[in-house]
Amino acid sequence: MKHFVAGLTGAGMKRHIATAFSLLLWAPAQAQTGTQPEIQFVSDYIRALGEIEHVRAEGEGELKTATSPNEQFSSCVHTAQLQMHAAADAANLAATYKLTGDSKETPSLLVKYYATKGEMFNSLSSICQTMLQGPKPGVDYGKLMADMPKLRADMEYADKNLLPMSVLVFSALISATPDKQGHMSRLIVTKKERDDLVRQINLNFTGLDAKEANYTVSAVAILRDYLVRKGYTCTDDPA
Repeated sequence: MKHFVAGLTGAGMKRHIATAFSLLLWAPAQAQTGTQPEIQFVSDYIRALGEIEHVRAEGEGELKTATSPNEQFSSCVHTAQLQMHAAADAANLAATYKLTGDSKETPSLLVKYYATKGEMFNSLSSICQTMLQGPKPGVDYGKLMADMPKLRADMEYADKNLLPMSVLVFSALISATPDKQGHMSRLIVTKKERDDLVRQINLNFTGLDAKEANYTVSAVAILRDYLVRKGYTCTDDPA
């Protein structure tokens, strides 16, 4: 937590404290109800992407206020390091889940995604740190500057995987028992549990319906839509 708080002041600090407090409120409620691992898995997916998105938005705001190249590279190092830590935390958490059935491989796919993003952010941090340190003999600064847009493009391409990933994450909530028509339309959650997941999404993300939303926000919007707009029924809905 110390590395996360370092460097945050004013509105940024207040927003992170508010976010952390809302997540602390969420966790005890889940623990008290004996949440099924699949439901907690989906909740942790939302939580991890929320953390990643908050760090990204904070870094974007920090970069906009930078008034010199040194401040820009310093902001780049700061944000990339936070993203690297967030990705590592998310990967470690996803690795603790042992799901069954069609969702068996989903945690490991998430781990691979987070590990890939962590490596990319580590590379970005190294580039920005080298630029921040100033001219040194033997360093090809032109190549470093050319590597940055390529790395950003690779990150964006990796993030596209979150769109189908959200469908896989949602599928962990689908009951293995078909409905009367033989369709896999029933979930393993109650209406309250479903609404709690939707509430968690709404608390942690903005611009869910924006046309220009990034892949992280779009992925969570897909998850929300499957929860409330695709016609799936809950355990306490009429059969």
